[in-house]
Amino acid sequence: MLNGLNIRKNMFGKIITQLLIALAFALSQASGQNAPEVNLSVEPTWLTMRDSAQVATYLFAADSTQPKPTILLRTPNGLQEFEHEIGQFIQHQYSVVVQLTKRHIQDSSQTKQSGWMHPTDGYDTIEWIAAQPWSNGKIGMFGRGISSFTQILAAGSEPPHLTAQYLIATPFNFHDELVFPGGSFRKPLAEKIKFPQQPEDSVAVLDRHYTYDDFWLQFNALQYIENIEVPMAFVSGWYDAYAKGTIRAFQAVRRFAGKAAKSSARLRIGPWTDNQDGIGQRRQGEFIFPENASFDIVDDAIAWFDRWLKGENVNLVIEPPVHYYLMSAVDDAYSSGNIWQQSGNWPPENQAVKYFLKKDGGLGSENDEKGTAEGYRYDPENPVPTRGGANVHLEAGPMDQQGIEERSDVLLFTSPPLIGPLTIAGKLTVRLYVTSTAYDTDFTAKLTDVYPDGRSILIADGIVRTRLRGSPRFEKLITPDKVYGLEIDLGHIAYQFSSGHRIRLAISSSNSPRFEPNPNAPFSFHKHKRSFVAVNTVYYGGSKASFLRLPVIALPK
Repeated sequence: MLNGLNIRKNMFGKIITQLLIALAFALSQASGQNAPEVNLSVEPTWLTMRDSAQVATYLFAADSTQPKPTILLRTPNGLQEFEHEIGQFIQHQYSVVVQLTKRHIQDSSQTKQSGWMHPTDGYDTIEWIAAQPWSNGKIGMFGRGISSFTQILAAGSEPPHLTAQYLIATPFNFHDELVFPGGSFRKPLAEKIKFPQQPEDSVAVLDRHYTYDDFWLQFNALQYIENIEVPMAFVSGWYDAYAKGTIRAFQAVRRFAGKAAKSSARLRIGPWTDNQDGIGQRRQGEFIFPENASFDIVDDAIAWFDRWLKGENVNLVIEPPVHYYLMSAVDDAYSSGNIWQQSGNWPPENQAVKYFLKKDGGLGSENDEKGTAEGYRYDPENPVPTRGGANVHLEAGPMDQQGIEERSDVLLFTSPPLIGPLTIAGKLTVRLYVTSTAYDTDFTAKLTDVYPDGRSILIADGIVRTRLRGSPRFEKLITPDKVYGLEIDLGHIAYQFSSGHRIRLAISSSNSPRFEPNPNAPFSFHKHKRSFVAVNTVYYGGSKASFLRLPVIALPK
């Protein structure tokens, strides 16, 4: 296990950065150690929605003699999900309402529906809270994952008494982020989603909606953003499966939302996963990041709500809206990374630099004059195993890829050792020229940091399915052995490669079980009866210049 405590701490830039962080966190020094115990066995209040559906709603610390601001949490899961948060909010003089989004329909069948996609439920609940004697009319919302998406729905319905929101790991477009990134099926995550008003299991629903059709419009937050008028704080991690959605939500609010939401939106991204030790913890994947990677989400949320629901901490609005953690090697005493950076927007100003795939497994800034091609056999029955990365329900975070890179179906392209640090912050993409012997297949790309001792630590990865290469709306098979240009989205990152380290790009065609292996069949989604082995080829150099595009930045002096 690597130990990040030996990161050099006497560098002037780091000292200044840590002082700024300490000052920002001093606004939220409340400790969770003395939070009151929460009785989760309380009886629910059954709220009746405008269409007569009933929703179980639980009240905590509701005191009519002292009306307070209220925090609303709406979740498809149980009360236990937010037990710690409920106690913390109560301790800081907030009433708390937790609503389970399952809707009980009083008809002949007494049906129950997953109701997190009903925006009017959020509106009705917020306005019901505001009318209660224990409420002072100022209402904030808090949640993660699906609960964050319900916040966007509620804010988009414009309830008059919604005052502020705190969103953790926020989905934005379910089709191309969670279920079919790049057109490939993210089965472990998709199976956990209960789609509202659908009696079948999730996979049965998705079998009918592989492409981006009208079904997915309701799961695209963009349509709700322009109606949002409240301050929103977004939090995610570089190894969080919802990081792309969180960033897109922040960017959309800054661009399309109402003036109040635009000017107050805030984004914080750390070196975190969301399913191991969790967001805000130092231990992630195979690393232990420095002490400055620790982050108390609830403390930060309380400071946010104190600002907007109580009128305190007014200097929060003076800070730059984006705080991001610049990751680096945790065992490099000379690294100037592993620090928090601030920016007026995301991404920060950067220069797109191409690193070309080169002959004999090289990766460099100059394209080879002569073209080269290299192929491998992709067998869906023997896929490349998932090891770390931005996962949910699987091991996640920065992990060594050496064992995987020894496989014959993985192509490696590695730069020479860096003579100085290289810092990147922004969106990563890979451009490939490829052929396949199949009518449909996948291509994957992984960016890793190769340490002097040989470890190849995963930084970011992505995938594309050739049948959806042009648009998520239309399937179009490829012609075997014809060359196609593909773009692979590796998401967003902030990272510094240290001197002496090397940059590596690994190309293959599978990443299982995160993505269900492509059967290399010409039939539509889940309509195949057998799988096929494909020979996939990557071209580089000459007119077919495959490359990795990195967003290079200069650190402040």
